[in-house]
Amino acid sequence: MQISNLFIPEIILQKHVFGISWCKNMATCETNCFLFYKDSDGCGDFKGEGELVPLSECNADISAHLRRCHLSKECLTEKELILMRAGYFCQTEQQVQRMMVCPRHCANLGKYWGNQTRRTPCQYPEHKGKIEGVKSDRAFTVKLAKEVKDLFGVIVPVGSPICNSCRKNHSQKMKSEWKWLENKDVDEAAPVELPRKCKVDARAAMKAWSPGTPAPPTRAKSADPQWTPGEMYELESQLSDGESDVDPALKVYNEAMSQIATLSDVKEVEPLTFRLTSNWEGASKSEKMLCKEKVDEACRAVCSVIAPNASKELLEAFKLSSSPGSDLTALVTAYRNAPNRGLKTQILSLYVLRYSSTELKQIHAPFENLSDRQIKKAREHAKTVGPGMSVLEKTPHHRIKIDLVKLNHFLSFIDQPYFYQDVSYGTRVLRLESGEQLVMPNIVRTVGRSTMIEQYLSHCSSEGFEPLGRSTLFRILKVRESSQRKSLQGLDNISASGADGFDTLHKIVEELEKSGSTQEWCDTIRRKLKEGKRYLKTDYRVHCREGNDLCPDHCRWYALSDPQKSHFQVSCDHHHLEECDQCESLKTTILSVLSEIESPYISFYSSERKEDLLHDGCHAQDMVFQWKAHILRAENQDKAKVDALKALTSESILVVMDWAMKFNQMKYREKQSEWFGKRGMSWHVSCIVSKPVGEQDLEIASYVHLFDSCTQDWYAVYGILTHLLKIVKADRPHISRAYLRSDGAGCYFNNNLIAAVSQFGEQVGITVMRYDFSEPQYGKDVCDRIISPLKGAIRRYCHEGHDILTASDMYEALQARQVKGTTAAVCEIDRDQVLKVNRITNFSAFHNFKYDASGLLVSKAYNIGPGELLSWSDLNVQCPGLITVKEVDERCFFYCTQTHEGTRR
Repeated sequence: MQISNLFIPEIILQKHVFGISWCKNMATCETNCFLFYKDSDGCGDFKGEGELVPLSECNADISAHLRRCHLSKECLTEKELILMRAGYFCQTEQQVQRMMVCPRHCANLGKYWGNQTRRTPCQYPEHKGKIEGVKSDRAFTVKLAKEVKDLFGVIVPVGSPICNSCRKNHSQKMKSEWKWLENKDVDEAAPVELPRKCKVDARAAMKAWSPGTPAPPTRAKSADPQWTPGEMYELESQLSDGESDVDPALKVYNEAMSQIATLSDVKEVEPLTFRLTSNWEGASKSEKMLCKEKVDEACRAVCSVIAPNASKELLEAFKLSSSPGSDLTALVTAYRNAPNRGLKTQILSLYVLRYSSTELKQIHAPFENLSDRQIKKAREHAKTVGPGMSVLEKTPHHRIKIDLVKLNHFLSFIDQPYFYQDVSYGTRVLRLESGEQLVMPNIVRTVGRSTMIEQYLSHCSSEGFEPLGRSTLFRILKVRESSQRKSLQGLDNISASGADGFDTLHKIVEELEKSGSTQEWCDTIRRKLKEGKRYLKTDYRVHCREGNDLCPDHCRWYALSDPQKSHFQVSCDHHHLEECDQCESLKTTILSVLSEIESPYISFYSSERKEDLLHDGCHAQDMVFQWKAHILRAENQDKAKVDALKALTSESILVVMDWAMKFNQMKYREKQSEWFGKRGMSWHVSCIVSKPVGEQDLEIASYVHLFDSCTQDWYAVYGILTHLLKIVKADRPHISRAYLRSDGAGCYFNNNLIAAVSQFGEQVGITVMRYDFSEPQYGKDVCDRIISPLKGAIRRYCHEGHDILTASDMYEALQARQVKGTTAAVCEIDRDQVLKVNRITNFSAFHNFKYDASGLLVSKAYNIGPGELLSWSDLNVQCPGLITVKEVDERCFFYCTQTHEGTRR
């Protein structure tokens, strides 16, 4: 069998691809490689392998090769890669099964095909400008190579380099000039990779070939029915010489299209080489693709003849001329009226595969704009789920990956009160999953998150408990938002002074370093001072929690006992033989600084400077140790509150009192002249902690007394307490005992008030059991926490168009914008009564008072010693009438439906 003249361009094509010469003695070779007749010189061995292998068995891993060629997204197999680079991209599966390949072609066209992206210039047909030196940082993909073939008739190998400029120009050209390409079947597989070759040169070479010249004979068919290369060429080219059996229909069609091409802009029309004999559903994807390409080519040629100057517009108008049917109109209407995007995608998937993107956009244009994303999503839905099929809504399942036991263990540790401090300003809103919003007052975290976690891990190590991971603990603290204390202003003056003492010591060390101290000693002292400061802020508070400790610096009984009076002493049942390394390190570090100042090896410019540094060092030492003692006393005084909460029953209450800062007048529309000279209004907050009958949890109710004008002295506090207890007794008659607690302000820490409180049992019906004061400068409590949301409620009421100028306006604001568990009343003080009490000797030294039938038991520190008993006869309390406050204009306490819930710690 001879090779037809029509087959010569394909042979020249392979010559362009592989850079080989055409073998003139093909008939003498006996190899069965499917590329033998195109590249006989290329057939042979490779690295010792010489046997032919079936092409279908070429399934080596070429993922690394594809990544090197920038083709990792193409997902090609080795046999597909060999076929594409050999120029065959429309072979059927049956043909591939019968193909054989030699080792050399398998290697050179497979994973040993060199990547030329960085060494060869841009291979785009319309590349403009210089060729050499242009950076080609992208490679031809299968899609891009197919588009270039359709646009220019040029075949470019997949993986060939292309510059960024040509890639952008190609995208613009595809959008503006070749919209007909969008009519391709969206379900088609990606086109195979094609070798680069100019078809114009191939056709020119075919014309130069003399028709009378016989082509080299092919290898004779063997008796074996196995497929041979000659049969493949016969199927591809459909030999047109006289010796071949040519379908008459193909001949007529090709002659007609050749004549039409001579009349149009399309000078050359590729001849039709096969006819689809099966039905459309039974055809393969490659056959469908070939048929569509020939139809597009024929239509373009015919449109060029009919409308030479508007062939593209005519072709586009022809494709879009058919109006959508009634069923499509109904679907588009249903799509427009769909209530949600999921249903829209489901409806669009019914017909999205039948039209191109441009057609779909034009169909939907009268109703609404259709985006490319919606089209892509609908096509994916049609392919994966099915056209029009519904997707079952996924029920959200929340997986808990944190061990609840470990979580509760960590939360119980970080909820300790010495990690946080209440403030009376600022609120934050907590949004729950149910949509409910909770307004919470701000709290200040006194230690950093890393320090808190280090202490927790140390605590777990001592208990033998396995904690959560560090990253999980940090995420928990991040979710539990709280303000990080960056300064000590307005929170604790003694702590601020102690921090200043450490700063002074640091400055002294810097001065000593300049005056002759060694750098090693200075670095060591600085490090120890930082450790000591961190210790006082964190661990020392924990060490002082227990009353009896073997370390004298931690034992509250030993540290707070008065060495001179036995009434204020407590005997320890242990010996203080242990020493805390951190406490001792702090002492020795400060003493080392003081001794270094007096060292003879340090030279100061004057003796006065030495004395100044020594004075500053001693003063800093005093401030640091005062801070340390302040922490120990604060922990001891907090124990009084804890014991009071534990002792609460259904018949007793705990009253915590505090004056809020005066509230300045506010106006909804305030002039500049009205901003100056505002008058502040006094208000007093009392929080009552109680235990309801038959329940274990505690409740907190807040009572606010509002005054237009008030002197904040002991007389006002006594009147407020009398009025408060009368209200409580009226609401809950079973209450008979009360525990009082407040900070050490002068209006509370007063001789007359402490003595007169004993009269409440007779006047009101509620007997006061104890009155305990917090450590000075350490009195932040529940009242400060409730004041913050009260201020926020009043401000919101003002922002809604109301003026806050009097106590009655504040009352209306709190009644309109109620804070949970809070009520208020407008009052005024009746100062007609006179109270006479004998002065208590050395009153300022006492901080805890216990009321007994025989007298008043006073103590310097809570639970340190039996205390000193002062008889009522010595105090001689004389009060002829009841001191109380009066409600103004019937603005009494309004009813609040909810109270805060609390639990014991």
